[in-house]
Amino acid sequence: MNGEMKIDLGCGKRKQDGFIGVDRFPMPEVDVIADIDERLPFADNSIDLLFSSHSLEHVRDLMSTMREIYRVCKHGAQVCIVAPYNEQKLNIANPYHIGVFNEHTPRFWTDYPETPVDRDDYPDPVPRPWGLSRSDNSNPGLDIRLVNMEFFYFPQYRNIPIEQQRKLRSEKFDVCEQIIYQLIVWKGDECCPDRSYADYLNDFVPYEPHYIRHLKMQEREELISKHKQERDQLLQTIVELQKQAPSSESTPAQAPRPEDRRMIELMDDRERMERALHDARTESHQLRMQIASMFERLETLSSQTHSTSALLVKAQSEIIEAGNSVLAISQENQELRKRIDGATNNRLDEVQSDILNLGGVLGTLTSEISTLRDRLENDSESHMTKTHSGLGEVQSDILNLGSVIGSLADEIAELRNRLESDSETHVSKARSEVHEASSVVISLGNENRELRAKLEAANKSNAKAALLKAELDAANGVIAWYRAKEGSWNSELNRLRDELSKAHELHAPWQQEASRLNGELHHTQQASSTYRAEAKMVIQSLYHELMDYRASHSIRIASMLKKEDALWNAVSPAFEPLKAFTLGNLRDASRTRLVLGDDLRSLPYREYRIPVDLGSLESISLAVRPLLKTSQGLIGIEVVSNDLQVVAQSVRPLAGVDPDVPTSFNLSEPITGLAKNWFLRVYVKDADIPVSLYEQAHYSIVRRKTKYLPFALLQ
Repeated sequence: MNGEMKIDLGCGKRKQDGFIGVDRFPMPEVDVIADIDERLPFADNSIDLLFSSHSLEHVRDLMSTMREIYRVCKHGAQVCIVAPYNEQKLNIANPYHIGVFNEHTPRFWTDYPETPVDRDDYPDPVPRPWGLSRSDNSNPGLDIRLVNMEFFYFPQYRNIPIEQQRKLRSEKFDVCEQIIYQLIVWKGDECCPDRSYADYLNDFVPYEPHYIRHLKMQEREELISKHKQERDQLLQTIVELQKQAPSSESTPAQAPRPEDRRMIELMDDRERMERALHDARTESHQLRMQIASMFERLETLSSQTHSTSALLVKAQSEIIEAGNSVLAISQENQELRKRIDGATNNRLDEVQSDILNLGGVLGTLTSEISTLRDRLENDSESHMTKTHSGLGEVQSDILNLGSVIGSLADEIAELRNRLESDSETHVSKARSEVHEASSVVISLGNENRELRAKLEAANKSNAKAALLKAELDAANGVIAWYRAKEGSWNSELNRLRDELSKAHELHAPWQQEASRLNGELHHTQQASSTYRAEAKMVIQSLYHELMDYRASHSIRIASMLKKEDALWNAVSPAFEPLKAFTLGNLRDASRTRLVLGDDLRSLPYREYRIPVDLGSLESISLAVRPLLKTSQGLIGIEVVSNDLQVVAQSVRPLAGVDPDVPTSFNLSEPITGLAKNWFLRVYVKDADIPVSLYEQAHYSIVRRKTKYLPFALLQ
């Protein structure tokens, strides 16, 4: 169910888990404030599952509200409605009940002529098709088709045969208490050409709220208790008949004996019990069919999970190859830069050496010219002629030196130009290679984002599989429970048949009868303990599946992004001291939420870092939540200083823990001078049920990490 949009319409003070609560009054569980008599604040075709319990009977125009439900639901979405059954005096007198809900109400939400519901559940004196939405010759603007309909009776009518229930429901008031509809939204065959309505019907898994499941279990327990009482009465009757057997031998043969009449009554009672068992087997068969469809869905999800796993393996290999390519490109880029730097440095060194050499030559020439000038000035007039000739030679030498210097300057300029061109060539080549490497890195980044999207889709598929597994485990537990009960009923029937046959003989030994009854009582007690153990296993399995579902990354982000902390706002008055201390000392982040933690049995201990300095500590109060009442197991705490030294301990039995009030741990001696960042550890030993703590969770979207602090009072 992960990723689906589910709405609890008219949720009131308590919405269904995992749903978006909608109501017209601002209450702790309400996420969206809206009047269901008006347009619903949701987009067209956006909702996968819509649930409404005891709210639609209050709307002014039921057809208008149902058209809004049809608008916002997707094609093939499920709608589950629980409403009070109209044919009871209290509902008729209730001025706040406007709409009428009985077995015919859903007929006006569709014009489809058929429904899987048994026709005996909606008796009609006129043989007409199921759908009546066009009975006023207009377009109703909706097509919501009924798949399943169930009735919940008052206690005195719960355990009678279904034929009598139907008859009394049509003849009397105050027989049926409430009714549940489970429907499919159908927006035309063209919306999904690949799947027909029959395909949707085969894959349909009816949604049931938790309190409806609890009510059904309670009705089954009442039925079993009634059968046990009838069994005890039959046993008592057989004993009385056996005691009256000697005196009955003297009665005339032609007169009907009282025990014979009683035997006939007992046979009638047995037939009635067999009918009740037949009804129970019918319900068990329907449940098995639902389980079979669940297994088909599980196989489909498993195949999808396998394909997703293959994609993940392929994606991981592609990521590794891309990383190797990036590393290779980086290494080539570094080598290229080293080569460019080396070539440039070498060329610069050569040019600098040439310039130094030329500088040396120029210095030598300059010194020679100076020497010649000095010699020219010091020569006497007597040597003028010779000097003129020498001066001509010197001038020619100077001209030659000038040409040499010019050629050297040209060579230096040429070397500089070559150096600049070589540098520009290497730099442009390096830039092009860096640009290519950058484009490769960008493409790899895009592929990485696509792979992350695939990983997120795979996580969603795994969450769906986990939820479906939880539903299947719960259903398997219920099936096992039904089978055990059916076996006990069959054994009771066989025993009663034996007793009835032996009652005619009237010669069975009474001691053997008493021992057999004691054995059956012992067997019943063993079966009861077995049922309790199986129920506990089912509850524990559901608890662990629920924890796995809440551990989903997307579920945590959705809960942390809510504007309000629903559980924090719904804290009962008994926990107000914990709430006040936590708010003043431990709750300073905007995305902190109050949550139910993991099962403490699965951890060595739960450790919290406490960022509070305490001058003195005498007691610690926590919000402990055992799933069921238990008589075994211990819960304890340890106070650990910031240098990891255990400075105090306290232990309490789980049998004395009340989940509705804080659980206090008193220390044997007060602790003084606790510096901040000390640790509080909580642990559970020898518990046979899940035990959790209410704690504060602060989820960081950037770091993808959750920080936990206790919901506690430190005194």
